[in-house]
Amino acid sequence: MVNFYKTNKDIIYTMGIHILMPVVYFFISIATLIVPILLFLDEFSQDIENPLGLNIKTFVFIFVCIFIMFLFILRMCILPCVYGYFEKKSNNIRLKNFIHNLKHNYLYRLLILIIIEIPFLILVLNANTVHNPPYREYIELHVILTCTCDLLGCYLVLFLWWDIQKFIKKIKNKT
Repeated sequence: MVNFYKTNKDIIYTMGIHILMPVVYFFISIATLIVPILLFLDEFSQDIENPLGLNIKTFVFIFVCIFIMFLFILRMCILPCVYGYFEKKSNNIRLKNFIHNLKHNYLYRLLILIIIEIPFLILVLNANTVHNPPYREYIELHVILTCTCDLLGCYLVLFLWWDIQKFIKKIKNKT
């Protein structure tokens, strides 16, 4: 078991990051649900002034909005950082081949994006065939939608990052 971990630790870390990205999106969703609750509670509706001259409702709202934006930016930037690190530092040949194929083969990119969206498409088709799906299926649909859109967006940012890097290298080589 220890030998398996040593040989595949980079793959395990990469899979862990892919599992953690929807968890971060879940926290973003919870934060967006908490903001209206906090803003309309009686404790926060009082006009208690802070040193900046803002009332507590405004301060909480600004803080939560900045926190949500930080999580969105962090979530979108994590794959370029992780794949860039593992592309240079990993000793695992399978992971390096995966990153190389993902970076240079557009059909491989398309295949990955399709694989990411398959669970969502299956659930949507299943939910649309039933006339009145129970509330539980709406929650499942939302969870899978957020997870797949999260991964889809992260991979699109990753592909865009790589394409911009190629474009910049191309411009530098011409000069």
